Amino acid sequence: MVHKKNLPHLPEELLREIVCNFKGQSHHPPKETVDRLRTLSLVSPGFRRICQEHLFSRLELGPISLKSDGGHERLPGSKLLSLFNGSPMLVTFVKHIIIHDSLTRESWFASHEYTWLLFDNNIAEALKRIQLENITSFAFYREGTS
Repeated sequence: MVHKKNLPHLPEELLREIVCNFKGQSHHPPKETVDRLRTLSLVSPGFRRICQEHLFSRLELGPISLKSDGGHERLPGSKLLSLFNGSPMLVTFVKHIIIHDSLTRESWFASHEYTWLLFDNNIAEALKRIQLENITSFAFYREGTS
C-alpha cells in the first residue's frame, strides 16, 4: 500500500519564491534548470501551475533537423497543437515567441528552397490559440535560404 503525505497548504507567494529560486534569473534557463522545474511541477497542483508559467512563458520553435534514421522530427505546429489541445491553459502562459525558420545542413528541406513553415499545416492554428495581449516579445529568424 502506498501512502501519500499531504503537503501543507503554503501561500502562493511562498511557492512562487521557491520556484524562482529553482529557476534563477535567466530568461533562457539551461536544460538542468528546466528539468528541475519539470520535476518540481509534479510535487503539487500549486507548484505545477507556477512551474508551467515559467516553462511555457518562452515559446521557441524550430529549426527542424533529421533524425538518425533519416526521417524528420514532427513539425512544431503539430507538437504545439497537440500540447495546447491536451492542456488549453498553457496558452495563457506564453509571453515570448521565437521562431527559427532556418535551414541547417541537417535540415530535411535542405535540398529545396523551402523552409518548415511552408510545410507546417498546424502552426497557424496553434499560434492563433495564444492570447495576443499576453505577448511581450516576438522574434522571427530566417536563415539559409537563397
